Order: sequence, then structure tokens, then C-alpha cells
Amino acid sequence: MIEIKKTLLHLAGILMLIFPTFMEAQDDADGINDTLEMNLARKFAPEWRFHIDELYFPTSMKGLIGQTKAKGASVLLKYNGQTKVIDDFNNLDATTLPGTNTLSSDIILGYENKDIALIFPKELPGEPYSFPTFIRCHSLGGGEVAISYLLFYSYDFKATVDLPFPLTYISVWHRGDWEGISVRVSGVNDLTNPDSYLGATIEEVQLEGHGTPRYISSQSPSFSSVNGVHPKIFIAKGSHASFPQSGTWPNLAVDNAPDFFYGDKFPGNGLAVQSWQPSRELINVGEKLHPLVGWLNYAGLWGTRDEGEDHSPGGPVDRLRIWSHNTTGYFSWEQAVQEQNYKDYYSAAFEPICTRMPSQYSPDSGYDCNYFVNCRGCFIPGFGEHSFLSVANQFFPANPTVPTRVGIFPCHFPNPIIFTKPMVLKAIEGPVTIGQ
Repeated sequence: MIEIKKTLLHLAGILMLIFPTFMEAQDDADGINDTLEMNLARKFAPEWRFHIDELYFPTSMKGLIGQTKAKGASVLLKYNGQTKVIDDFNNLDATTLPGTNTLSSDIILGYENKDIALIFPKELPGEPYSFPTFIRCHSLGGGEVAISYLLFYSYDFKATVDLPFPLTYISVWHRGDWEGISVRVSGVNDLTNPDSYLGATIEEVQLEGHGTPRYISSQSPSFSSVNGVHPKIFIAKGSHASFPQSGTWPNLAVDNAPDFFYGDKFPGNGLAVQSWQPSRELINVGEKLHPLVGWLNYAGLWGTRDEGEDHSPGGPVDRLRIWSHNTTGYFSWEQAVQEQNYKDYYSAAFEPICTRMPSQYSPDSGYDCNYFVNCRGCFIPGFGEHSFLSVANQFFPANPTVPTRVGIFPCHFPNPIIFTKPMVLKAIEGPVTIGQ
């Protein structure tokens, strides 16, 4: 019997040497190899596309603490009128509520418990150049896997809207928001093999936002992606809702909102972040019962409420629709546009009237350009539509300290393009043909 045990142990050791990646631990105990989760997440990671005038970008937990300290304050955990300083989010779940022996992650309290909240300053700008994307994978069965991609915003500012009677307006903002998408992929035939991502294909994207719940099929004519695998996600200015293409959308999250009320605007003409690039971090948050971060099960609000301010929402596990990728009650993108009577508001051809290019936050380092140029539908007073490249010296420094590299998205110019100085053009989403 002893010899048999030795032989079995010897064989197990050989197998671990031959197939080391197949026998890796599943730290979040979800039945999917951890390396496979990251391989899938990187293969299908989205391109986040922001409004050119976006002011409040996603952030990391460390960034939230750092920007709070830069304002001479501390991130506080508030409960029952008492507060406690949070210096490290990795310990948030294990932190007791002020004045109690109850953990902030006690699930008995329920998620989005409005008696528990984080306190930090308003109007923190986030980290446009370095924010991470938080991910979570789970099996749907039959070789299908759902991948959640989540962003944390320390501040949402939707709008201040003047109403048609004197001295009346509505302000809509709040701190601590989680937004994102869920991507359903098929062809993952072995959840224990890290290389199973190679045969996976994208099926649909579930979108988080306001109004009608919606998803878009990868077969939809409106679906856009980078290289057929990275969905382009257009993020509404201020509200940070996710959309599959540029446009506008009425915010029906406000009950009985009149026609003149503001809507989401998401031209995607500002910062474009390729979240799969090495310069951007993907962080696996794990599962509720087996978290990989120390704040996943925090049971309160991710921001406090002040006068005139909306309630902040709960955390990632409170985003049940994206967390489960349950599309029951969802509409396809085409149905949402047509059947929900939003077609008067939405236009796939929507383009902004922009008075300055490029965005101060562009480009993302993944593009390797000094300046990001989205030339579709821009108008410069005095120069005509699609004209900014013909007056390039208006936007690019006359004597740059480094060679000027301009990233251009493919588009059609009705008039000749005149470059007023030497430039290196970099095609971002396809070939650029000079001379047509």
C-alpha cells in the first residue's frame, strides 16, 4: 500500500510538471481556471470611449484615497452618525462599522444599505490616464461564459437643468458610482484549460444605463468593435451610462421627465481607452463567497448623500443584472430604439458640434500618438465642417518638443485636406489612404 501511494504521488508530480497551468488554483472557487478568466477578459475587453468634455473619469481605490488626501481630507466609513478613516480598501470588508462589532461586509445588512456610506470630497476627477477595469467571469453553461467589465467613478455629474419657470432647476449628481457592461461569449469548451479562450467568440453585450434595459448582438449591423473582439462602448458625458454606438438618449430614470429634459450624450469623440492594452490594468474581483479584493462585499453605499444630491448606489455585487448576465426583460438595441419610441431622440449619425480638438485627455497611451483626432462631424467656426486638419496649426504646437504624431479615425472629408506642417499620421481603426 505504501508503494502504491508513493507511485501515485510520483505520477501527480509528473503531471504537475507537464501540465502546470491546467492544475492552477481557482482562487475564487467558481469552477473557471483563474488564468483562463484573465485570458478571456483581455481578449474581449472593451474600448471605452468618452465625451470630449468629460470631467469625471473612472478611478482605482488607491486613486480615490490619493485624490481625497490631496484635498486635505480622508475617506471615511459612516454609520449611525459616527465615522472611521479608511486608509486601505483591501481591509474594507474586514472593517467594523463605527461604534459596533459588525463588519461592513455583513451580508445580513443587505447590499446598498442606506445607513452605511463612504464619505469623500465631491468632484474628484478620477484617473483618465491610468484607471483600471474591474472584471468578473462566470459560467453560463454549454461553453458560454459571461464577463463583467466594471468601472468605478468617484463622481457623477449629469446636469443642472433650468425648468421653464423662474428660479427653478434640477441638479442631478452623486458620488461613488459603478457602471459597466457584461459580454457573453461562446466556445469555451474546457473551463480548466487556460487556452480555451482561443476558441471563444463574442455573442452579445449587455449594457448598463438609464431607461430601457438593453443589449446588442455581435451580429447587429450597429455593433462596432476593434478587430471583431473588443466592443466599442460609448460613455455618456457625466452620467457614464454605456451605449454601443454614438448618439443621444433621453434620461427616463427621472419619473415623468418632460420632453425638454436632458438626455445622455455619447459621441465618443474624446478619450478612447483600449482596456486590454498592457498600460491598463484588469483586476479580477472574484466571487461573493470568495472575493479577490478586500472591498467586494462592502454592504453600504459608495458615497454619502448631501443636500441636493442623489443617493449613491451599492457596489458591484449589487449590479445584479450585469453580475448574472440575465437579459430577461431586456430589449435588443434595435428594439430599444424603435419599439420604445426613442427614435425621435436617438440618431446613430449623431455627431457633436465641437469647437476645439483634440481632447485634453487624449490619446490613451495604447494609441502611441501625441494627439487624438476624431474627425467625424466636427465644425470649426469660420473654417467649415471637417476642416480642422486644414488648419492644423490652430490645434498643434508650432514648435513641439517631440515629433507630432496624429491619430486619425477613418472618415470621409468632402474637401481636400491641407497640412500646414510636417506630421506623422497613425491609422487607429483601419488604413488611411492619402490622395482620395
